[in-house]
Amino acid sequence: MQKNGDIVLFHDYVHGQSQTGEALKIILPELAKRGFRFVTVSELIELSDAEQVKHGRHFAF
Repeated sequence: MQKNGDIVLFHDYVHGQSQTGEALKIILPELAKRGFRFVTVSELIELSDAEQVKHGRHFAF
């Protein structure tokens, strides 16, 4: 279950055979359709709890 301020971290250790980019092309649009907003970790830290609630769900990458 996700909540405001969750951080999503992707690891891809196979040199030259990365699948992360292709996975993100599927994952990010679907999450956006569900109302998630994507911010950097720096932006997430700057958002107060009240701002996070006001502006909806956030994931930081």
